[in-house]
Amino acid sequence: MLKKIATTCLAFLLVSSPLMAQNDEADAPADTLLVLDDLEAFVDGIMAAQMEAYKISGAVVSVVSDGELVFSRGYGYADIDERSPVDPAATLFRIGSTTKLFTWTAVMQLVEQGLIDLDEDINTYLEHFEIPERFGEPVTMAHLMAHTPGFEDRVIGLFARDEEKLRPLGEVLADDLPKRVRPPGTLAAYSNHGVGIAGYIVEQVSGQPWAEYVQEHILDPLGMDGSTAFQPLPDTLSPNMSKGYVYRDGAFVERPFELVPLGPAGTMSATAEDMARFMIAHLQEGAFEGEQILADSTARLMHTRLFGHDDRVSGMAHGFMERHMHGQRLIGHGGSTEVFHTDMLIIPELNGGMFVSYNSEEGAQARSEIVKAFMDRYLASDGIPEIESGEEDPEMEARAAQVAGEYASTRRSHSTLFKAVRLAAPTKVTAQDDGSLLISGLAPDPGATRWIEVEPYIYRERYGTARIVFQADDAGEVTRFFHDGFPPVAYEASAFYETQSFNLWLLGVTFLLFLSTVVAWLVSLVKRKGQSGFAMIARAVAGTAALLFLAFVVLFGMGTGDEAFQLVYGVPPLVQTALTIGIVGTVLAALAAIFLIPVWRSGYWTFWSRLYYSIVVFGLLAFVWFLYFWNLLGHQY
Repeated sequence: MLKKIATTCLAFLLVSSPLMAQNDEADAPADTLLVLDDLEAFVDGIMAAQMEAYKISGAVVSVVSDGELVFSRGYGYADIDERSPVDPAATLFRIGSTTKLFTWTAVMQLVEQGLIDLDEDINTYLEHFEIPERFGEPVTMAHLMAHTPGFEDRVIGLFARDEEKLRPLGEVLADDLPKRVRPPGTLAAYSNHGVGIAGYIVEQVSGQPWAEYVQEHILDPLGMDGSTAFQPLPDTLSPNMSKGYVYRDGAFVERPFELVPLGPAGTMSATAEDMARFMIAHLQEGAFEGEQILADSTARLMHTRLFGHDDRVSGMAHGFMERHMHGQRLIGHGGSTEVFHTDMLIIPELNGGMFVSYNSEEGAQARSEIVKAFMDRYLASDGIPEIESGEEDPEMEARAAQVAGEYASTRRSHSTLFKAVRLAAPTKVTAQDDGSLLISGLAPDPGATRWIEVEPYIYRERYGTARIVFQADDAGEVTRFFHDGFPPVAYEASAFYETQSFNLWLLGVTFLLFLSTVVAWLVSLVKRKGQSGFAMIARAVAGTAALLFLAFVVLFGMGTGDEAFQLVYGVPPLVQTALTIGIVGTVLAALAAIFLIPVWRSGYWTFWSRLYYSIVVFGLLAFVWFLYFWNLLGHQY
């Protein structure tokens, strides 16, 4: 049940013109341009396969090279009922977190004007709320841009279906400020709220609402007339908005327009050809067709590396994420809503870039595949390089066993019930007999992948170019690792009591125990002849607590079922009811524990009955611990 939440939140979280001619400057150095032979056939072939395999309604692709749009094409339908085809010049797609690049561009414009200092305490710019003091260090704009402010992740309510929830940005942030859980600048943990705070600072120092600022200072100068940061959409653009779909029982099911209260983190709707203009502007150091949205020096600064966990893996630029593939440094940003999945990457040294977006649920996997295929095709001149594994190192298998275990992303909740989602989709590292690793649960795509050691504690993806670096503490214990494919998170080793296996075992044992307890209690009600009043009360208290905890599991499961629940939209009534039942059950469990003393001191029951009662009480208390540890005890959201 929790797996669906994780898939959804993951929560919180590529168009119809013909192939144009490539740059015809004959004396342009070949190694400084993205050479795109057979691009049309290549993308068409991949898309044809993906649309069928992943049941995707519509998709869009644009590619730029040397300051020109060289390819844009739409695939499938923007509206299945109306049979409206996707148009790369007109159809809007929700680009999710790719929106963040517009927020960071706005920030850098204001840095350039001297209105924002990247190293200043952000409380200097905030009104209506402030970041609490902790760890003896302030949070700065540079921390927000690198996703290193030290915030926990908050996902509940990240999306909305009701326009009334689109309150002023300052109010949204003041009511849902994330907790500070680590010193700033130490580990990255992807933060939508951090970007929301940055957008709010844009509002404060510019005197304009964030969406209005983006429209006036970025979209209008670039001629991105078919795109918008406003929600709901302006009347002039809403007819061009693609519908979003999930595929259920052999048919596409339309999903409603997803509203984002934290607008700067993910509210943009854009066309593929407009996104090509944005890519070209960044590739040309802020310039596009006579307009300059950033000074060249500011653009260069924005694209430089700002933070990295380790020099051997990709890091964060000033808002852009780094990726390294086939010897090239790429910068960009992906984005997802429930049904739209997007990626945008530019290759500064080759003056090229790619944008891709899908309007259907399974586009997340398709997005990753087409980006990898594109980069393998056009960056790998000699194919994917062979892995130089450490097969002759006798310690390789021992190191694989040492790093094996369960890990948790730094992008997680600490103070809300969303903490429990990590139980559904943990990051698992499994050592193989040959010293390689099988790893599942990596962001942004959680499928299992094989990794080969290329240096001690450094592994490369078997069929790719991404790297993972494990890090040990002073005692030599492996405590975390860093993944090349998604730099704004780290992965920390989980204690045994945090692991999925331990908690599933605990839930399984207590569930069976509670079932037997309820049955025994009902039997005792039938055979109550000769039983003392205290014995009846003790059994009733333990039996009722067990029954309530069973009800908690059932109601929570129903509330977090396949279609009934998405925490990104809030906590539904069934789950709220389950949480209330959990509180009552906890009170009764405590009372049952108090009854242990008279149960053992008196001779009401046989020894075996008293032992069974004790086991039941310990089971109840173990379940209370589970509720408490995973923030399921009370209404924590």
